[in-house]
Amino acid sequence: MALSLGSMDADVVLKHLESTHEFVYMVRRSSYEFVFAVPKIPHEFLSDERPVFLIHFKPEGHMQGFILNPEELEDFHAGLDQLMEYMRRERKAHLI
Repeated sequence: MALSLGSMDADVVLKHLESTHEFVYMVRRSSYEFVFAVPKIPHEFLSDERPVFLIHFKPEGHMQGFILNPEELEDFHAGLDQLMEYMRRERKAHLI
């Protein structure tokens, strides 16, 4: 299930994640960033801590969305594709 951060401060969310999760993949661009993080201490059956994927869009002003030109869209897609490849490798190794 997806969770929208809404008006939450992404910096606060990232700081919290840093205390509970290890960032294993991060992409930062001028208009967005995304992070894949896994729990620092695996709690498979003991808690709700699970790997998470955070997408933070960096809007200018109070904009609800943003526009990517074709090159930026291609770069966004490439970053997600690299993340998915990483996750496939980790699943094969039974690490996540």
